[in-house]
Amino acid sequence: MPTEVAGWTTLARVDPEAPDTSVGRPLANGSCRVLDADLRSVPAGAVGQLCITGAGVAVGYIERAGLSADRFRPDPFGGRRRLYLTGDRARLRADGRFEVLGRDDRQVKVRGHRIEPDEVEAVLGQAPGVCHAAVAVPGSETAGLFLTGYCVGDVGEAELARGAAGGAAAGHGAGPLPAAPRASADA
Repeated sequence: MPTEVAGWTTLARVDPEAPDTSVGRPLANGSCRVLDADLRSVPAGAVGQLCITGAGVAVGYIERAGLSADRFRPDPFGGRRRLYLTGDRARLRADGRFEVLGRDDRQVKVRGHRIEPDEVEAVLGQAPGVCHAAVAVPGSETAGLFLTGYCVGDVGEAELARGAAGGAAAGHGAGPLPAAPRASADA
């Protein structure tokens, strides 16, 4: 389960031959719900966002008040607990187990680190001379994913690399982007 929750939240026996993506059933001192965009329960079998409540849910992210307010909410189902919105699309199956179907956002795991491509794009877009920035995540889960940044504007590669490495990406192993081939205007 996510680091936003101390300890485990669900438990399932994993069958490597099974094609499903069940994360099992909630453990004691916590609960999971599948909710719609208005934080209302969806019927069993319907797809919504997997949300977690319980004793182990964190208060929020350190020095990330905006993201904390988005992901950690008061539990609308009562009590003084916090509700953590995981960003995972899921459904509650008829057997009472939760099945994870993917993400609601673009978050990916690259070499064990959760990466938000939108945040990387924002950092690249702050470099002087950059008009537009985009991030792609080529590769595969088995061969390995990696980030590729694309920038449009009047900016040199060295300046862009310094801007990315000095920005929010600095603590995440950011470094210079590989040089991209340049197209000639008279080609």
